[in-house]
Amino acid sequence: VFVKNADARGKHPALMKNGVVVGGWIKMRLFVATVLWALILKEIKNHMKFLDLFAGIGGFRLGMESSGHKCVGFCEIDKFARKSYKAIHDTKGEIELHDITAVSDESIRRIGRVDIICGGFPCQAFSIAGNRRGFEDTRGTLFFEIARFASILRPKYLFLENVKGLLNH
Repeated sequence: VFVKNADARGKHPALMKNGVVVGGWIKMRLFVATVLWALILKEIKNHMKFLDLFAGIGGFRLGMESSGHKCVGFCEIDKFARKSYKAIHDTKGEIELHDITAVSDESIRRIGRVDIICGGFPCQAFSIAGNRRGFEDTRGTLFFEIARFASILRPKYLFLENVKGLLNH
């Protein structure tokens, strides 16, 4: 049984298993995220179709496919990442998009129905590790491309990468 507790100094929350500390607040957050993800996957156990935006080499895709979901297409601007993505994943018959800002609304509509949009959009503009320029940084405005895709495709779920500093920017 896992419980939230304080570390030996009583300062930071820790994760305890049967009275033994197994990690600090980071492990607790990972545990909570894992539990939430498990609940989401249980809810969406039907094989759903997803679109992989800002795909990189396919980290989101690995998790989604291992859970039984089907990728209908991907978008990645970096040609080397795309080459790796296609070498790692079977993309035959899928929609392949490159520069997300150059994709027309009509092209988005032609994608058809998707249940989930996954997106690991560039987070440097929001991260506490960066300059935190947010939407003043061109990379920060790419978040709105996910919003554009979502407004047209109307998926049931958005599954986006989190970054510390995004919500309080």
